[in-house]
Amino acid sequence: MKIFREYKYFPLIVVLMVISTLISVVYPVSTSYGTTFITTFKRLVQFVISFWYFFFFKYYFETYRVSINKAYYYSIIYIAIFAFFYFLNRETYASIKILVNPVDNHTRRALGHEIIYRFNFLWADPNNIAYAVGTLLLTFLSEEQEKYFSKMLAVILAIFILFCTMSIGGLSSMIFSLILFFFFKKKKNQIKASDFYKISISTIVLTFMMIYFYPIISDFFNSDIVDNLLSRVDYYDGSDTSGGRGKDFIKSLSYLNPMFLSVGCGIEGFVTEIGHMYILFMYGLPVYIYFIYILFWRKRNIRWRRLIPLIPMFAGFTMNIAIIDQKYLLILLFTSAYLSISNNQFVNKKGI
Repeated sequence: MKIFREYKYFPLIVVLMVISTLISVVYPVSTSYGTTFITTFKRLVQFVISFWYFFFFKYYFETYRVSINKAYYYSIIYIAIFAFFYFLNRETYASIKILVNPVDNHTRRALGHEIIYRFNFLWADPNNIAYAVGTLLLTFLSEEQEKYFSKMLAVILAIFILFCTMSIGGLSSMIFSLILFFFFKKKKNQIKASDFYKISISTIVLTFMMIYFYPIISDFFNSDIVDNLLSRVDYYDGSDTSGGRGKDFIKSLSYLNPMFLSVGCGIEGFVTEIGHMYILFMYGLPVYIYFIYILFWRKRNIRWRRLIPLIPMFAGFTMNIAIIDQKYLLILLFTSAYLSISNNQFVNKKGI
């Protein structure tokens, strides 16, 4: 069995994470979360087990060269169906959602009329699902060589989902990634005549569909969903453009300790939003570097442009500490494992 370079350093990383977890018992600091040892230990177990998820799928993808296009495409459609029900009746959707996920604090607060209810799928944080959908879409677009109708439909559905989440970070990171994707795509390929015809037919079909569904589309753009999204843009323009994250980062600097160059203190709460600082304080600089390499960095024989689909989830890690959400973390590890194998698009033999 082939031993990946990522795995060679994994035992050392686990040792450093365990030491950091033990330090949490005696580290003299009080944070906003009031982390207990049980919480710290559970987080350790979560991350260690999740990394095995990456190792397994990297081995699987390199061995069998499978395609994940259909899985990601139908995932976008599946999430869009829930977003459509949310759009039709948010109050009813929220009432059912809280039964499915009783610990969903966002939905509970929305039902109590404390906040605007943003679409969060079956998850808790609407921002996390927005960043995840961006990566699902970009991965599908980068790996699917044809099926232009499916690509256009996926883009439309993803935009609809992100509007429903009202996530400024999710929407802006996806738009930025799409611009990069099409820029490199244009440099790499010339459009063939056959492709031009397929694109034209797909565009015509989608245009007729949009005309047919115009009343629903019109209702959507005239709804308070769009108004609420625009109001969030105004909020960011009129205040700290990072949504408070700049202050969060500056405050965290006062907690820095030379010890973090080797190990962390295993305690949460130094930051409430920024994933980079979260991992640094929890486990130290070497573990932080390992996290970044596994999740977002270019692997051997991989070009940087292949990692464009990871940009939305990198934004989620940066802005929201999204990796503490297990569903988010596993999608990220699964996608990172797939994109760490070169030339999948040319050797796919079967799909999942």
